[in-house]
Amino acid sequence: MNKFAFYFLILVLINASCTGISDNEPLKRGRNSGGAVTYLLADDVPAEQLEAGIPLLKMYNEMKQASLSSLLPVVVIPEDEMEDAHHRLAQQIALSNAGFIRDVKFENKQPLHTEILSVRQLTPAEMEKLSLTPLNNKDNPYRVELYNYYHNTLTVAYVDVYSQQVLNIEYSSSAPPTINARLKEIAVDIAINTPEVIEATGVGKSELKNNFYPEFENTKCERCRHLCTAPVFTVNGKLVTVIVDLTDMRVVGLSSQPVSTQKNKSILTERTLQNEYVSDNFCGQETRLEKEGWEISYELTSSDGLEIKNVSFQDRQVIESAKLVDWHVSYAFKEGFGYSDAMGCPMFSAAAVVAFSGPEVEEILSEGNVVGFAIVQDFRSPVWPMACNYRYQNRYEFYQDGRFRIAGVNLGLGCGTGGWYRPVFRIALETSQKFEQWNAGNWDRWTKEAWYLQDNKTTYSPEGYLFKMTDDDGKGYFIEPAQGQFGVGDRGDNAFTYVVVKHPGEGEQDIATFGDCCSTDFKQGPEQYLTEPESLENGKLIFWYVPQIENDDREGNEYCWAKTIIKDGQRTNLAWPGIVGPMFVPVK
Repeated sequence: MNKFAFYFLILVLINASCTGISDNEPLKRGRNSGGAVTYLLADDVPAEQLEAGIPLLKMYNEMKQASLSSLLPVVVIPEDEMEDAHHRLAQQIALSNAGFIRDVKFENKQPLHTEILSVRQLTPAEMEKLSLTPLNNKDNPYRVELYNYYHNTLTVAYVDVYSQQVLNIEYSSSAPPTINARLKEIAVDIAINTPEVIEATGVGKSELKNNFYPEFENTKCERCRHLCTAPVFTVNGKLVTVIVDLTDMRVVGLSSQPVSTQKNKSILTERTLQNEYVSDNFCGQETRLEKEGWEISYELTSSDGLEIKNVSFQDRQVIESAKLVDWHVSYAFKEGFGYSDAMGCPMFSAAAVVAFSGPEVEEILSEGNVVGFAIVQDFRSPVWPMACNYRYQNRYEFYQDGRFRIAGVNLGLGCGTGGWYRPVFRIALETSQKFEQWNAGNWDRWTKEAWYLQDNKTTYSPEGYLFKMTDDDGKGYFIEPAQGQFGVGDRGDNAFTYVVVKHPGEGEQDIATFGDCCSTDFKQGPEQYLTEPESLENGKLIFWYVPQIENDDREGNEYCWAKTIIKDGQRTNLAWPGIVGPMFVPVK
């Protein structure tokens, strides 16, 4: 059995709606949007490294862990940080109220990360708005905020310290959570310890800390639904706004613009930052990558995922174009129920599942040795992995020996079990004048356009090859469908294959949706080019490939599946990827 690559079969994605999926090499660029603002996403700085440089963060994490192991899992405001005895008493009264602390444990069992963000006295205007009256004509009541990092909810208690009772409780308050002084200082320290921020400002840590605004910008981490804030630095004529995720304790990204334009700036949000960065740097823009003898152009399309084009190996043209034009999603529990999901750019696009960041390059290992690399582009629904949300990937693998694999990855979760996923690949090789299939010990040439289903009756060459595409001189590639032999946890492609003569307007352009979402037979889209089968004797050929994945949620057998668990009181997303796609092996 050949094992070509090494994957983490279970990807542990901590708070994955915000964070990346790996420590791979990002293909990052910062460009101007509208000529003034530059947007940039940030890589994760290891938690141990941040803690070593930020004593306050280390202390905070210790407080958090201590709270999770206590009877009342709440990070409180220490007494020495309180303004006076009344503030301390207000916190104590609120924490003694069962309604106020009802959500600090998951189903009254697992402790969740919760924190008292602020305690302050209400203003007369707030009293009037809330229709609250001071008891015994004493001072106004106090507002106590409890933030739940797991649920991303705010609980507010209004406390009268004289009667020592809670007057009212608001759950999931519409008001934004208060970022207290301690969290603000931690946010600034995280920002100045993040390489992208230092690079964007062009100064060191000490200069940065002395240049931040005391008033922070309001911001939102609306995609990952985390607690965020945004310190703003002014240095070297630049206004640098940094989104800091206080749930993951990391920098999401930043924007930089001349100070002279700050009057026109709008509030920076996670969605705005990611959309602008991806659109400015990758959408509709061709990028050239040269690595290990390969030369590859790639472009993030409007709705056909990440397309690779003009690919060569050791100065020989190999691929004209390859892309994943659609994901067909259907469910066994209801006939005709499903979706056609396009992947693509986050703005001005028909894509249903969009890119939050750019492509990444990662090494491919075999027995501890680097044997190639992969270009990976991630696409997600905004609140994946909640029900009926999806996460897909383009994965293009290139090996040092000239092999390549065009793969699609599905990380679930979808609308439940019994889901079938059929990615539709369009692959145009440079050497594609002749198409053959292994049959009873020989290679039989296809003479007309046709389709074929790989099933349990399919036979393969001794090497595991099913098809062969070559030019008239015999140069080209064997095509090896997945049968579970690649050592990556895959369960086989079970693919529909279509071979047609290349014609203009048959898939070269961006395709919003293609074929029927819920068809279980060969009618997946490419069959529309087979209505009157042409001869394959002349002209270039297009190879359409539609593998099939069924999700599996059985414990210990998960595949193409995701779920959320609690770790350290916060959400941790687990994913078991379903991986499909053929390997192309040079004909020697």
